[in-house]
Amino acid sequence: MLSLLERAGFRLRGRRAQCIHCEGRSCWTVSFTPEVAFCHRCGWKANVITLARELGLLTGNPELLREARERRRQREETEEFRRFANDRLERISLQYRSLARAARHAEDCLRAGEQDPYVSELAWDALERFRTFEARIEREGLCDLEVIRSEWSKSRAA
Repeated sequence: MLSLLERAGFRLRGRRAQCIHCEGRSCWTVSFTPEVAFCHRCGWKANVITLARELGLLTGNPELLREARERRRQREETEEFRRFANDRLERISLQYRSLARAARHAEDCLRAGEQDPYVSELAWDALERFRTFEARIEREGLCDLEVIRSEWSKSRAA
């Protein structure tokens, strides 16, 4: 992005640049990363591909096109994994919170000295379900990102 901004006529200083699209007294209104640039005054924005296209660099440079496609593929893959991992962790968290809530109520019930054997048995079952799920999280690494990544890779290969 740095070299593309320079080619387009932006003056650079660190991770900021002066916008060539807007006028005014404010300087250095464009912030950028290796992938994208954005002017905080006029709202101009570009990524590597759009800026290279604006400069006419994509028509004769197959290496730049290949590199841009590879970056896009990597970004899409990263985003796909992030969604997969977040969905998995959200489901595990919801189940964990639900079982924890039931276990807390069960503990309260047992501490209160519940006399009904049916209610007492339900309380012990709730505690067992919670402890079993906790052990499963640890044993199977349900919240471990490396385990989740491995499962994601297997699901993509299938």
